[in-house]
Amino acid sequence: MKDMHVVSDMAVATCVMMRVCAVPLELYREAVPPDLHGLLLEHEACRAGLERAAEAAVAALDDVVNAGGWSREETKKLGTLRRRVARRAPPQPADGETLGWLAERAAPLAAEIEGVFGALARRDGLLDEIAARLEAGAEAVLPEVWARIGGAPALAALVREHDAAFFGLCAERAEEAGFWSGKRGRHRAKYLKTILQRGTFRTVPRGWYTYAGFAAVQGGPTGPLVVAGRKAASHAVNFHDLRRRASEDWAEGDDVPLMLSPLNWRDGERIGFCVSGWANPAKVSEISLRRSDFLGRVLEVMEGQVLSAKEIAGRMDGAVTPEETEILPAFLAHLLEKGVVQACPRAGQSLSGWAAPGQLSAPAHIRERPHSFTDVYTGIEGAVSADQLERVQVGMADVARLSALIEGDRAGQAEPADARAASGSVPLLSVVRARLLKEERAGGAPVPSGGTPAAFRACDWPLPSSGQGAYARLHGHIGSRLGGAEAITLPGALLEGGGAAPVWPRDAMVRLAGPGAGFCGVFDESFVAGSMDARFLGAAERLGHDLPQKAFYEEFLTALQCDHGIRFVELLFPPLSLGAANAVIRPRYLDSWTGDPDCGSYFQSETAGMEFLSLERFGIERTARGQRLTCDGARIFAMYHATRLPLPPWDVLTNQMLNAAPPFMRVSSRRLHRVLDAFPEAVSAPPVQTESGLVVSCAQWRLRPEEHWAPEDGLLDKMRGLARLRRDRSVPRFVFLSPGPGLRPEVCDLDDPLSPRKIEEVAETAPDLLAIAMTPDETTSLVKSALGTHAACALVRYPLGRGPGALAEGAAAELKW
Repeated sequence: MKDMHVVSDMAVATCVMMRVCAVPLELYREAVPPDLHGLLLEHEACRAGLERAAEAAVAALDDVVNAGGWSREETKKLGTLRRRVARRAPPQPADGETLGWLAERAAPLAAEIEGVFGALARRDGLLDEIAARLEAGAEAVLPEVWARIGGAPALAALVREHDAAFFGLCAERAEEAGFWSGKRGRHRAKYLKTILQRGTFRTVPRGWYTYAGFAAVQGGPTGPLVVAGRKAASHAVNFHDLRRRASEDWAEGDDVPLMLSPLNWRDGERIGFCVSGWANPAKVSEISLRRSDFLGRVLEVMEGQVLSAKEIAGRMDGAVTPEETEILPAFLAHLLEKGVVQACPRAGQSLSGWAAPGQLSAPAHIRERPHSFTDVYTGIEGAVSADQLERVQVGMADVARLSALIEGDRAGQAEPADARAASGSVPLLSVVRARLLKEERAGGAPVPSGGTPAAFRACDWPLPSSGQGAYARLHGHIGSRLGGAEAITLPGALLEGGGAAPVWPRDAMVRLAGPGAGFCGVFDESFVAGSMDARFLGAAERLGHDLPQKAFYEEFLTALQCDHGIRFVELLFPPLSLGAANAVIRPRYLDSWTGDPDCGSYFQSETAGMEFLSLERFGIERTARGQRLTCDGARIFAMYHATRLPLPPWDVLTNQMLNAAPPFMRVSSRRLHRVLDAFPEAVSAPPVQTESGLVVSCAQWRLRPEEHWAPEDGLLDKMRGLARLRRDRSVPRFVFLSPGPGLRPEVCDLDDPLSPRKIEEVAETAPDLLAIAMTPDETTSLVKSALGTHAACALVRYPLGRGPGALAEGAAAELKW
């Protein structure tokens, strides 16, 4: 057990983890033709003015002609002029003579017609300029954008890491005429903008796209956070790929460590294993082996251990015959082929010190491995305001109450639980085995496990179950204010009765606003503490960061275990994915673990003294109050400290183990992004925020592209329709296209000529497409750099104001049933 150490009540508020996008918003803005939206609006205004002026001129001309006093020839010429104006056709040379003698007898009318022709010329001129900019497209702007990328080592590293061949091509030819035009050029332009988009808007740390950083917190007014030039990089071998290759290439004589597949159980004289292939981990199958004396002794030696073939033989020395010793390597190779045994070489990791971006590169032994990972850390200058974090804290309490109101309203719709539900205890693996091997597909193929754990569900605002109740009153409050432009504030009085204060530390993901923004930040989601920052803390400590939030959490867990006798176990499950293999790295918070025996590939610190608990020792106990997880008959709570969810087949096991804990240990907060879900007939909504200024739902608009342009329209007509939509509804340039509740939104730059097509593509499969304002924007973002303004997200640990011991007392009281 870790030693106790003192952490002040407010210590967790002295440091905030930041996730900072590498590409400044200004650079992405420059990657599309400039002022296109302004030109489209100017053209639309000119066209509307022309229509009004032309109709008025035609009516006035009719009145003048009908008044008489004109010769037949003059009447004929006036009729020609009238048709020209009515058709909005450009003037011909003969019209100048007509306007000349008309001015002598009806000067105001002649001036009015000349104004129509002037507006017509302006309209056509704007149309030509818009068409020219659309035609020139990337060719007109991307050479300068590329020059800025090449001049910024961090941005150059981003593109080079994404595609070294593309980077080399652009570095050599980006300024050549025609490089960004034509079919190939347009493809290059779209590809570059895709790279830049990932690095501009997605605040999920990955490589050079998005940095991890740690900002200080101080009292009093503060300025913006500044992304420093110094960077550090953590490089890691992809241990999923490493294990796959080592298992497939293992040969007799290899000293690569081996381990048993964790999903195994005894069934009389047979031993069963749930195994999945490397090519398709979601496809699970059962292998049943007869428990021979030799197999039993091999498995007994390997249980919970990571051993090479030589070490296995050494531990079996004296318990095997010479013949068995001779066949042991071939026997292990057979088990490897079946998936019962896996190779688990230690994945290499390295961490650079602080340096300029151009000086950071992975060591050769990592760089030469495919699919390796890089996490980039940035220095951050300046500080986050303690007052701002306090407002976020107050806002998160309101978010908790709001979520409780919604859950309470939904609970009223659910059927009551059966109080006579079966009680008793069953082995955990028997439950998991039944789920994993349930055959429902034609042909008897096992069904890949699926579903999202309750710990990580995504949902938005539902309709009230009735016209009565607290949530219905809150719904009415919001609905009565949807038509306004001002933010809708959720009064604290309407949130009363929505739940108690949190008894477990949590991390809120908040896009903090800059000084003078008028709001403190935008709430995205919150999670149980210790998961979203897990893989970054080890490197941050080695880089010299003081992490009071980690110390607070460690002391909180220590108090629960030492002072209150609560038992916990860490779930270690392999990533089974090339893209998520580094996301299972974490600090060591607990003293026991289950799942993967190879704990050294997961933890960033010393693992000596940790206890491995095999999955066979766990059971699920059903009681009138819900499920309980037991180990050797005693209650235990499972915890999963990692930034990525387990993939099939491990998600089934995760569900079973985490769902046996109280909701406050496993449930992520309700997402509140889409307030329009609760108002199906509304077309727009202003921001919704708490009294402390924490925005829970940004401004949004229901978007149906068929209402603004026809599918067969050309690009210019679609861009004009989009410009009218933005003007009429005050839609900003950058939005998230949200297809529906729980579905990943798409970033969209509405100035980009590619945006109409993107909107159409998302709308094709979207049950209810919303355009949600990207907030904060360039003017209200907290994070700046020498390159411009950056999108960023803070990970704010809360609650504040209570020490870890006091918080542990409240949690222990809730856990003891």
